[in-house]
Amino acid sequence: MTFMKNLMQLRKTLADFSLAALALLLLSSLTLTLRAQPELQANVKVPKLIACDDPNLFLAPYVWKRLQTNSTVHFEATMPGAYIKTGVQGTETIGIVIDGTANNGHPASSMPTVEFSVDEGDFKTIQLSPIGEVYTLALVKGLNAKVPHRLDFYFRAANLVQKRWRSSTAHLRIAGLALDENGSLVRCNIDF
Repeated sequence: MTFMKNLMQLRKTLADFSLAALALLLLSSLTLTLRAQPELQANVKVPKLIACDDPNLFLAPYVWKRLQTNSTVHFEATMPGAYIKTGVQGTETIGIVIDGTANNGHPASSMPTVEFSVDEGDFKTIQLSPIGEVYTLALVKGLNAKVPHRLDFYFRAANLVQKRWRSSTAHLRIAGLALDENGSLVRCNIDF
């Protein structure tokens, strides 16, 4: 009889403990969630995404493949030599939005290389990073937002040997351009 009484007491104690532990766990997770909320910052510039299918974005003919999922449009090039040319205005910064998921599994040492020039200046070369998600590659900052600027962007090089006959991961997938909030694209004179 004492055994049954002890068993019933233990069961009640465990039930009380479980409720208390659950309440404590719920309270601590709520506290962590509230603390994890980002602080709002004043005067933070939110980039404006310009979609790949903007009519003022000139893409090299025959080398870009249009990928569309619902209302999202990306362009993908599998071979170096593909380029994008456009004019921008109303922005101090220019970034290109890269869909890094296209390069999943590609070694960091042989990621695709891009090259760009602003206002027909010197070209700058950047090797992409294996980030594995959509990200903005900052190209230039400190532009005069009151005048239009020209952007020339090239897919310069890639290691085409990596998984060439299975599923190439050395291509470049563009999700758009990132400009300041008041930025926009304008037609520019394109000479070849």
